[in-house]
Amino acid sequence: MDINLKTRQYHSRGYHYHDHVQVLFPLRGAMKISIDAGSGVIAGGSVAVIPTGCYHDFVPSADCSLLVVDLKLHESDAEQAPVLLTRGSPLVSRMEPWLWRIFRQIGIEVNADGHRAQDAAMLALTGLHLIRPASAPKTKSKASTRIERLAADLGTGGGKTNISAMAREAGISQSHFHALVALGFFKNE
Repeated sequence: MDINLKTRQYHSRGYHYHDHVQVLFPLRGAMKISIDAGSGVIAGGSVAVIPTGCYHDFVPSADCSLLVVDLKLHESDAEQAPVLLTRGSPLVSRMEPWLWRIFRQIGIEVNADGHRAQDAAMLALTGLHLIRPASAPKTKSKASTRIERLAADLGTGGGKTNISAMAREAGISQSHFHALVALGFFKNE
């Protein structure tokens, strides 16, 4: 099994594929990822697994930064591969908060000293074995709920509300509000 770690800042879309499995841990911001089998959004506390050879596209938030784990699996690695990497696992999975903080710290260390990435890779591989695939719940954050409530009040005589006021009421910055809208957090499904 070959493993490579790096941190990346994403600023634009990119439809492509890899000849290896790619595991994405958000360090900052969020990213909407689309593959043939569906789409999902990763943000703090979640992880995305993009299978080998799977064409994918993404839309990052303005502040998107990820820890990227590239894994080249060989046939002899099949029994040793983390469960998270098996076919049939969801694109996006939730992680235990303590485990996500460990991966976040690994990302900080790799970003601070890229020469230590190979040492950190062994720790990351161990951490991947601890993640149990589970679809991210469709629950909304408190901020999303408050923003939707404010948006619903528009035009109901409750007074004039603008984007700035809605973001402030939700307790987030206006740029974060726009990032959530751009990523499709407020689409009716």
